[in-house]
Amino acid sequence: MKILIDTSNQYLILSLIDQDYKVLDFLKMKCERNLTEVTNSEIQKILDKNKISFKDISSFYVVNGPGSFTGVKISVLIANTVKNINPELKIFSLSSLEFLKKNRNDKTAIDAKGGKYYYRTPYRIKLINENKIKENWITTYEDVNEENITFNIRRFHSNFNLKPLYKKRVV
Repeated sequence: MKILIDTSNQYLILSLIDQDYKVLDFLKMKCERNLTEVTNSEIQKILDKNKISFKDISSFYVVNGPGSFTGVKISVLIANTVKNINPELKIFSLSSLEFLKKNRNDKTAIDAKGGKYYYRTPYRIKLINENKIKENWITTYEDVNEENITFNIRRFHSNFNLKPLYKKRVV
């Protein structure tokens, strides 16, 4: 079994995925307070509901930003903590911009506040001014569903030294 976790924005996204990459359970909830406690509790609820334990989890898939600094740290910390308990656990990561894609050719940009957007180029993530963004590039977490997970889960990258992904410079 695999767990996907995204706490990089105002939504908590969790998914339980089987070995064939089929989504068995999916949760998307707006979470503005107590994100750490809520995330831990919801992970446990998903495990209990599906009658599995952390020992049954072979991989963690973490969306590592850009996004909320605290939110990204929470998902990274949870994955690394479980890895310390279970050294066989594999950890995979993907940027928020890649996770939000609905197809390979999507251009994605997410609001970075202050009139700036995070934008994914083929080689890196840039922080660009609002006037350089095309309307159809803007993606929001309101649209995330099981299809995003099904499409993107195999595109996560193996990452044994998982760290949050941050960008500070404006282009």
